[in-house]
Amino acid sequence: MTLAELQHTSKRERHLRRRLAAQYLEEECGFRCSARQLAKLACAGGGPPMRYRNGLPYYPTNLLRSWVETGFGPPVTSTSENEQYQQKRALPRRRLTGLASAKSSNKRQSREPSPEARDHT
Repeated sequence: MTLAELQHTSKRERHLRRRLAAQYLEEECGFRCSARQLAKLACAGGGPPMRYRNGLPYYPTNLLRSWVETGFGPPVTSTSENEQYQQKRALPRRRLTGLASAKSSNKRQSREPSPEARDHT
């Protein structure tokens, strides 16, 4: 079923799979978003609300529209105003560099024989 065919259905709330939800966002709301981006947002958070049926995600059209409308920040006249707004609502980011160094040190430690193994040789 295509988006054009969906427009001929009744005006009640519709539930769309990711591919059609992405197409709906672009054509009806003017917001470019791919199905892959929706999948990534579903995992990472911050995407539109969805419902599951038989393990498959469905996006209600009314929630897609409200997600687009609430996702924009307030109007600003300069980039510095936008930076101030972003700092107020920013979430703490995880540092991946510490994770990488911890993993590499674990690998180094596992290559060295344990003290108990050295005593038996």
